Amino acid sequence: MVRCAMTRTWKSAGLNIIRGQNHFTVGNVDDGRSGRFDPNSVTYQSWLGGYSVKLVEGELWSVKDYCKLAIADQNSWLGWYGDPVPFTSVEGWQYEKISPIRSRDGREGMLYQGGFSSHCDMGADTDTLKFRFVTRALAGLYNLSSLGLSVRPNEFAPNNPEHTYHPIDGKVYIALFDISPEVKVMLYANGISNHDGSRDTFDSLQREFIKTMESCEILDT
Repeated sequence: MVRCAMTRTWKSAGLNIIRGQNHFTVGNVDDGRSGRFDPNSVTYQSWLGGYSVKLVEGELWSVKDYCKLAIADQNSWLGWYGDPVPFTSVEGWQYEKISPIRSRDGREGMLYQGGFSSHCDMGADTDTLKFRFVTRALAGLYNLSSLGLSVRPNEFAPNNPEHTYHPIDGKVYIALFDISPEVKVMLYANGISNHDGSRDTFDSLQREFIKTMESCEILDT
């Protein structure tokens, strides 16, 4: 799990926040590549993590407003990975309240399930200084986050360029926690779920997603 500041990204997307941060991880490395970039892996194009955000006083957000954090995040990621026209949307997807959820430290939140449409982050346009920088930065952040971890930049690089930024659909869990009137936490986890039924990894991952969310601790800093 690594973390990065998101304030600039979210403000640039027009979100009315004071500051925010992202904590995230992706599929395990297997045969020299993260499962996120392996079309045969159950964790293909899947990720999980959490956003912590401080809203402007008086802001009241709906579930779809919180989704805008993820939309801006995914579009930024796609840009780093060479997508010339990043696209992420929750239009046409319904978000349903599933059940209360409790974090490991006892905080009460609410779990929702919905979906999104976006682009795969695998493409041929990654032979750039910008892309080499981001893979090195990711590897460095992961290695700093856990003693004994030794991942390499190429483990975060796709090696299947014929899958060039193609459209994907996904199902997603989000869990919302009110820490204070202005401070909110959103946990998120998603898997692939094509509308035509040709691929659905969310069903295989959802028990692990819930277990991971319930194991999180939300700390005051």
